[in-house]
Amino acid sequence: MNVPRLRAKPLASLLAAAIVFAAHATAAPPAIEQWQMGTDTVLLLEDHRTPLVHVRLEFPVGNWSAWARDNHAADAFSIQAYDPERRLLARADRLGVELDVGMGSVSAWVQATCLAEDAGALLALLRDVLANRDFDTSELGRWNQQRDLAWDANRKDPQFALTQASARLLLPEDDPRRRPWEKPARGTTNEARLVSARDAVVRVPGRVIAVSGSIDRAGLEPLLDGFLPPPQLLPGETLTTTATERHETLQPLRPAAGRPDETTVTLPRLTQVYLALVRDAPPRHHPDYPAFQIASHVLTGHFYSRMYVALRHDAGETYTVSARSYGTIHRPLVHTIRTFTHTANAGRTERIFRDTLATFHAEGITEDERNDAVGNLAGRRLFQRQTPRQVLAEHLTERRLAFPKGLFKSLPTRAAALSVSDINAFIKRFYDPTQFSLVRVEAKD
Repeated sequence: MNVPRLRAKPLASLLAAAIVFAAHATAAPPAIEQWQMGTDTVLLLEDHRTPLVHVRLEFPVGNWSAWARDNHAADAFSIQAYDPERRLLARADRLGVELDVGMGSVSAWVQATCLAEDAGALLALLRDVLANRDFDTSELGRWNQQRDLAWDANRKDPQFALTQASARLLLPEDDPRRRPWEKPARGTTNEARLVSARDAVVRVPGRVIAVSGSIDRAGLEPLLDGFLPPPQLLPGETLTTTATERHETLQPLRPAAGRPDETTVTLPRLTQVYLALVRDAPPRHHPDYPAFQIASHVLTGHFYSRMYVALRHDAGETYTVSARSYGTIHRPLVHTIRTFTHTANAGRTERIFRDTLATFHAEGITEDERNDAVGNLAGRRLFQRQTPRQVLAEHLTERRLAFPKGLFKSLPTRAAALSVSDINAFIKRFYDPTQFSLVRVEAKD
């Protein structure tokens, strides 16, 4: 379970501004400007079409770091906006902003959006959050209790059990990608340890200050003077340590030959059976990713996809079919094709489920299906770059994960360049039924 996000009173004007921006969404936003402040990088996407400013601070330490895990850095970073008197949150509330503070696999962040006229006040608030040394440890106690309650609830949830069993099939026990589906470690409430860990994360060289919206460089630079504390290396690191070296080396996912063909999990009091066909999937920068996106759309991606037609429209066995990939987009993913049905229909549904995959593997897709999927990718792309914040976030993701520049932008073009023959050759390789394991969650006898 993730640490709860920090929420404050929203401004009605933010919604109005978003509506105004949507009317100009087809216009190309200005280029991203970049400059250095010592070892820190500043990124600015200036765009005055709406009176908003978004600020995101990134720190190159994530929870895949053994140091971060050993020092409870995720909790330490997330708790820093919670002082006992809630003064910091009260300031956020007066600005009408939502503070988002957290830690992911390879980075930590603090971000918020405000009216352009409040940019200076927001940056002052973020500076004070990063300097806060008075943590409300009782809030950490509540987070620990929430994690315990969520874990107990997850153990009874068949969809969680399906995903957990899928992850355990493919991921070695000590792989950090598996942790979201394992019992969470108990955090510490030792304030001195938490403050020390937070201070270390905030000082790691390689920090990024990313700003987008209605502010220019001349207005931004004075606000950044003395904004972050001086950089300092993590214990045991040197000037040559990279973010990649800081985080754990992931192990290869288990191939089909190294995992069972089927696995069954039982839960009490179920009246339905939950099924998943599981294998690894290519990460976002893999050459096969465009073909994978097209094939997945045809197989499970819409109401008249192959699996939907076979299992819902023709057989009436289920309400829904879906494909979901889990993990992180810059490494191979745990891919599941899943559905469910009433216990009495389990055998028939499983047979149709497997047969549809086998037919898809044998016959591939048609030209019309290919064109529909390519159009879907192009259409979805328009929704991914509607605001300066989205554009800058995409750039940050490519930078953070060492993707080629423009990787996300190029996906529809790369997909459109694939012929039906290209995609069917991929389907022959990827959707071979022998490469999938079946996970089943059913009632305990």
